[in-house]
Amino acid sequence: MSPRIKNNSGFTLIEILIAISLLSIVMLGLALMATAAVQQGDFVRNRTIGITLARDKINDLKRLALSTPLSSANNNSETGIDAYGVEGQGKFNRIVTITGGPGQLTTLNVTLNWTDYKANTLTQTILLKQ
Repeated sequence: MSPRIKNNSGFTLIEILIAISLLSIVMLGLALMATAAVQQGDFVRNRTIGITLARDKINDLKRLALSTPLSSANNNSETGIDAYGVEGQGKFNRIVTITGGPGQLTTLNVTLNWTDYKANTLTQTILLKQ
């Protein structure tokens, strides 16, 4: 009778299932981190564009105030503004509110609203002596 040779090299089914489970958990974590990073990058980009659009409008109003007194008649709303400030197909809405008037301390409020992964609002305010 010949002795049987026992071969213990290789993995058992349970070891393979555990390894696949651990790999799946790690991959899911990486996918969630990547999704969060993309969303955060979009938020930061849109916030930067929003700040730029608000500051551009404030600068336009300051230039206008040099020749014409500003009042609530200069209040306006723009919808669908793109990153270049062109109205129509963008995701930003800009609302300008002016309080005060000639001979007074005038408040310029520019509020931007947009939606990416959630609704966002940004307000820039300055005081202007006319």
